[in-house]
Amino acid sequence: MKKKCVFLHGSYYAPNFGDHLLLYVAIKKLNRTVVLPFARHNAVRGLSGVCVGFFRNIFNCSSFVFGGGGYFGEPDTRKFRWSLMFVLRHFIPFLLMRVFGRKIYIIGVGVGPLTYGFVRLMVKIIFESSEVIALRDAESVEYAKAITDKKISLITDLAQDPKLIDDYISLASLKEYRLPLKYIAIHISKYMVPSEGDSEDLRLIFEKLHKLNYDFVFFVDSPSYDNFLLSNNLFYNLLPSGSRCHQVKFHSPFNVAHIIKNSSGLLTGKLHAGIVACTLGIPTLSFPSHSKTIRFYRQLALERFCSGNEQNSVAVDEFFDLVNNISSLNNMSVCYLYEKAERLLRDVS
Repeated sequence: MKKKCVFLHGSYYAPNFGDHLLLYVAIKKLNRTVVLPFARHNAVRGLSGVCVGFFRNIFNCSSFVFGGGGYFGEPDTRKFRWSLMFVLRHFIPFLLMRVFGRKIYIIGVGVGPLTYGFVRLMVKIIFESSEVIALRDAESVEYAKAITDKKISLITDLAQDPKLIDDYISLASLKEYRLPLKYIAIHISKYMVPSEGDSEDLRLIFEKLHKLNYDFVFFVDSPSYDNFLLSNNLFYNLLPSGSRCHQVKFHSPFNVAHIIKNSSGLLTGKLHAGIVACTLGIPTLSFPSHSKTIRFYRQLALERFCSGNEQNSVAVDEFFDLVNNISSLNNMSVCYLYEKAERLLRDVS
């Protein structure tokens, strides 16, 4: 008898915007009933077609999919702690799946950097046991090729589907807040800090945008960050006197996407806020705290809009021109790579 469900695994621990969006996309693209074997119930809040639980579903499961996310690459800080958590969060679940003889797929994951040899060894063991390895950017592919001789495919991030993003946004509840007609969205997070040079450029651009009657909407992507809206954030200090500012607390991941889509431009330090904006053609400036974010912009030949690029400056003036439709953005097509990702998800057996 054919087993009915697929186990989907990633960093699904709380209603964080990026992981919630990836989860939504994977549920829609996988051709089977989806179960999150090691997630909490709040990770799937607002989503249909998915359930959680390992023991009640393991004998009805055929495959284990490492879905989208950058969790095969360490952050820039607290690397040893992250490495220990990798054992608990990802390697032990993999071992359990091998004990039960389930097929392993890796689709849409980012890989590297990995400082410690014991983590690289675990990743190698996972790779060697996988039916498919399809990674979301060229740098991940190159990093993985140094770990394994298995065939590795290049795809794109699973969230880069404008139609599914629109479907996701349609689930937002708009009762809790009202947005101005014309605004720049500023995504507040713990680590988003522009350099001194970028700050001065931003101050000048904000002055121009203010004179053109743009409002500024400050928002967060997690309930744990609501308090950052009330703090004396650097971006508040860069705005000219008399700017119209709006603060939107976290209501749901769907609402985060809604705020991004309706903006004229986005400032963010997070990966998937930028992915949504770029996929929808919204001008974006990124001030990242993680190398995986820089990889995304480099993959799309947009690294000039990302702080920490090789030029060590951000294209603030070009961002202003794009907001005001003075220039157009030439972006590489990701359609083929995304269609490849869709096929891989559909073909999970």
